[in-house]
Amino acid sequence: HTYRTSLRLTQARQIKKKKLKLFKQRGNRQRGWIKVIVK
Repeated sequence: HTYRTSLRLTQARQIKKKKLKLFKQRGNRQRGWIKVIVK
């Protein structure tokens, strides 16, 4: 049980990292837009 939930958590973390990378790459092009979202 705990193994399965932890597995799901690690997968979610990896997905978040990937999304963050894409987000940052996009942010380099439109930095002002990113700042608005962070606030």
